[in-house]
Amino acid sequence: MPIAAVEHVDYARRLLRPALTYAAALGLTGLCTAIALPMLDHFDLIDMAMIYMLGATFAALRLGRGPAVFTSLANVAAFDYFFVSPRFSFFVSDPHYFVTFGVMLAVAIIIANQAAAVRRQTAAALARERITAALYAMTRDLTVARDAATMVMIAERHVAEAAHGSALVLVRNAQGQLRHEQAVGKRTPDGTVCQWVVEHRRPAGLGYEHFPAERFLCLPLLGSQDVSGVLVLTPADPRLALLPEQRRILEALANQLALALERVRLADVAQAAQLSMERAALRNTLLASISHDLRTPLSAIAGAGSMMAHESFPLDAHRRATLGRLIEDKARDMTELLSNVLELVRLESGAFGVKREWHLLEDLIGLTLRQNEGDSCAGECSCTFRKIFRCCS
Repeated sequence: MPIAAVEHVDYARRLLRPALTYAAALGLTGLCTAIALPMLDHFDLIDMAMIYMLGATFAALRLGRGPAVFTSLANVAAFDYFFVSPRFSFFVSDPHYFVTFGVMLAVAIIIANQAAAVRRQTAAALARERITAALYAMTRDLTVARDAATMVMIAERHVAEAAHGSALVLVRNAQGQLRHEQAVGKRTPDGTVCQWVVEHRRPAGLGYEHFPAERFLCLPLLGSQDVSGVLVLTPADPRLALLPEQRRILEALANQLALALERVRLADVAQAAQLSMERAALRNTLLASISHDLRTPLSAIAGAGSMMAHESFPLDAHRRATLGRLIEDKARDMTELLSNVLELVRLESGAFGVKREWHLLEDLIGLTLRQNEGDSCAGECSCTFRKIFRCCS
């Protein structure tokens, strides 16, 4: 059915409902008259008045204040027309009946006001019960949620059930933009209203001071420091969204969701800080290990270079070639260590991702053994230096 046709049908229903209520009130007067007429020859007029009073009381309890007052007026008119002499006329011959009419009308109005007050209190109690139940259910589900997407789904479901409409939660990202966690299949409202709500930290839309012509209402998700997002509700019946009890339900649910989203954000910040501390500790450990590994080839290169440059130590071609190869090998080891340091820096900066590959355990053990053999190079270098030194001296 087209949207215009649906709106027309809804408008017709809103106009027809009060008319049906007042028609029921008039029918209640007719029912009281039909019950009292057969009793006229057997009971007094005061008994007939009690029947009309009973009808006015029933109207006050079931139909509301306006229809109850209308029923009271119709009861007085029917009592005067059908039972007060002269019958079948609105002329009153005995002035004492005016007192009866006034008492009937006053008592009916008082009963209607008291019934309306009781109805308001009952509605308020039911609204508080609904608020409590909705908050409890939503809080219970949000407690077990661990990410913002799950919380958004839970909040949309509970808000839609509590407000009898469709709900949408737009979360604010790090750039300040509003987006939905699962935008597929979701129809987002006008971004101007939502952005205004975020900037001014105030609700807007249907029933509010700002943007009242919209068919939806927007509530800011206020955290302790900033606005986490916007709760957008499109009610099936706009009149329900205008009720104070409904507003309180929505505001309570929005506040609960805001606290949950802020809890997730703070947990992410704490986790990021913990990871940063762990990376810093790992980096310090690696740098300490690398600095220790750099001393070995540097000592070898420095010793070989000083020996080759010393004029009092004549070196033949074999010894010079041995020292040259030693310097070359240790320089290559330093180059590999520096390359590893550069790769570590690139890894921390996020320039590339970690490549995960399968390796045989035997290969890893063999590589570790070869590296341990390389660590004994300092002793070999010392022995080489001592041999060359003895030969040269």
